[in-house]
Amino acid sequence: MGQRLRMGLALSACLVFSLAVGAEAKKKKKKGPAVTPQAALSDTLNAKRDEIQGCAVDFALNKGAKKAEVTTSVTINSAGQVIDSRIKVVIEGGDGEQVKSCVEKVVRGIKFPRTDAPMINIERTWTVSSS
Repeated sequence: MGQRLRMGLALSACLVFSLAVGAEAKKKKKKGPAVTPQAALSDTLNAKRDEIQGCAVDFALNKGAKKAEVTTSVTINSAGQVIDSRIKVVIEGGDGEQVKSCVEKVVRGIKFPRTDAPMINIERTWTVSSS
């Protein structure tokens, strides 16, 4: 009886180990689609959407403008640093200089991830209106 018990325990241990290894292998196989550097940087800029739109609301819509369109063009190097940013603001019924200054501050403060690409340019336009 002692030997049968040992054999049963050994068999059970092997079965548990193989199930654990198989489950771990399945976890490793399930990878989502690879994110391109362009997409990662674009996602980082999009994450600041509320702050950028807040600039348009605070400095345009709250001061009587009917509509504000903010276009950003940002060049980022492989270290994730903003090399250049161009902000274009079109305001319907207001002045866009304060909006532009606010958006520039937000964009310059973004911590972009490092990439293998030497330089990437991302562009994005946000439109905010009071209607």
